[in-house]
Amino acid sequence: MCWDVTTETMDRSSLDNLQLSLLQTTVQRAQQAPYYAELFKKEGIVPAGIKSLDDLRRIPFITKDDL
Repeated sequence: MCWDVTTETMDRSSLDNLQLSLLQTTVQRAQQAPYYAELFKKEGIVPAGIKSLDDLRRIPFITKDDL
């Protein structure tokens, strides 16, 4: 049983493109929060600079010490 036949059965290349698009959108939304806006600016992260899923490694995450 598939919940979303289109997404769950797409080929690897299409899935990679979808995930990349969603990652770029997530970074763009996160950038609207003051904390992430400053963090991304310091790290040089911009949504348009996300060119592959490997760029996920460059994105800083909040740690326990940050809280």
